[in-house]
Formats: sequence, C-alpha cells, structure tokens
Amino acid sequence: MKRILFAILTLVSVWPARADERSTKSIETMNSALKSLGTYQLSFKVSAAGEMEPMEGSCIVSGNSYNISMTTGELFGDDKNACNVNPAMKTVTLTKVDPRDRSLLSNPARAFELLDGSFTHRYLGQAKINGKECDKIELTPIDNTLPIRKMTLYIAVSGSLPVALRYAIDGLDSPVAIDIKTLRQLSGVDRSKFTFDKKRYRDYEIIDLR
Repeated sequence: MKRILFAILTLVSVWPARADERSTKSIETMNSALKSLGTYQLSFKVSAAGEMEPMEGSCIVSGNSYNISMTTGELFGDDKNACNVNPAMKTVTLTKVDPRDRSLLSNPARAFELLDGSFTHRYLGQAKINGKECDKIELTPIDNTLPIRKMTLYIAVSGSLPVALRYAIDGLDSPVAIDIKTLRQLSGVDRSKFTFDKKRYRDYEIIDLR
C-alpha cells in the first residue's frame, strides 16, 4: 500500500513540472519562429460574446514598433509611446506604453513576451482550433492589479506560430477572443506607419497624456 501511495504522490508532483516544461518549450519555440520572420503582418478577428460585435483588423510588428488597424481606428507606436487615432471622434491620443501590457490589441510588439516572469503558465494539452492542431497554454499574470485575469494561448503544433488567444478580463462576462487568420513575413514596411506626424492630423484634436 505504501508503494502504491508513493507512486501516486510521485505522479502528482512530477506532472505539473513536466507540464510547465512543455509550456515553456512551446512558448520559446513560438518566439523563435516569430523572431525569424523579422517584420511580420497578421490579420485577426476579435469578438466577445454579448459584449461587442465581432471586428476584423490587421497588425504589423517590426521590432518594438507596431501598427494596428481596425474599423474603429488605428493604434501605432513603439515600446515607449503609443498613438491612438479615433476617426469617429476626430481625436489623436498620445500615451506612454505600460511595459506590463501584453495584449495583442494594445501592445502587439510584446504580446508574446511571456517568459520574463510576468506570468505563471501551464500546459493544458493539445486542442484543435480554427482547423489547426495546437498546444493549449494557460497563463496567469503575477501582477493581480492588471485587468487581464487569465490568458489562453493556442500555438500551432506545425510551424509553432500563434493561432488564437483568449483573454479573461475584469468586468467582462465573456472572454475576449482573438483568432489569427493569417500571419506572414513582410520584406519591407513604410516606417511612417509607426510614428506620429502632427501634419497628418490637422483636423484632429491632439490629446497628449504622456
């Protein structure tokens, strides 16, 4: 009986470690795959059942710089400053970037930097999503003051690129779901997409909160 109990306790204690190693390896491989692309563009659909109508958008990432384009507006910047353009309100809002932010919708250049100690993570096995077999990983932020309570990341087994994300956010009954439709390498990009030029927004109110 003692041997059986010891075997069970050993399995219980070893499995979380192996699961954590699996999630670490999967995220590391994904980061290497993204880094090898250099500058890349992804298109996505974002939805939250009962909270918002589904929307589509695209994002370009080049090093620390990024540009997100959606029907509601445009967000671009780098690891220090962000510029949010709202055509409906005719406003441009300049803000400092929160270095803790890992959301694809607000800081895509750091959305997949998940192994710096900001999150605990565990491997939840494989799951098929959007027609692709994926590693499913659950991440929980160490900082409990952040609006994201949990994040689920799906990484394609073949190619190791991200396929989908699910964010559980304070105040929302349903998770924010982001499904990545395409992700491709760009050979070049217009750097002006990442920088604020006041001359481009002569008819807009400029709100500088930096």
